Amino acid sequence: MPSSERAPIDWVALRGWYEASCEVLAIFDRCCTSARQLLTGGPAANLRQAARLGSLVAEADTWLVRYPCPHESNGSWVASIARLFAVIGDVITGRRGHGVPDNAELRSMILGACDSVGEFRGLVVRVGNAPPH
Repeated sequence: MPSSERAPIDWVALRGWYEASCEVLAIFDRCCTSARQLLTGGPAANLRQAARLGSLVAEADTWLVRYPCPHESNGSWVASIARLFAVIGDVITGRRGHGVPDNAELRSMILGACDSVGEFRGLVVRVGNAPPH
């Protein structure tokens, strides 16, 4: 749809959503913790962390469905953070159709996902609801 036909942004609703989003932000923080442990864990520990990531992603997805963002592109971006962690977990367990990535590739994936969480945290902080991390 052309930008001239898009509905105006409901800034009050969007701000309210970001204020309420501390719950999903906390889930993403736990995803970062689990994902970073993949960098130092052995095969069995990594499978456990991948399963934990899967559970956390499901929890984040449930929150995002229950509390949809009133602005489509912001909501899509936040949902993409959950998908990044899902991909990391799938890669570790071999569900993506290829082997486990080398350490540099895995590190890049994890740092990219955690950087996205940091960007999300910055937006939440700007609306005054989340403590700096």
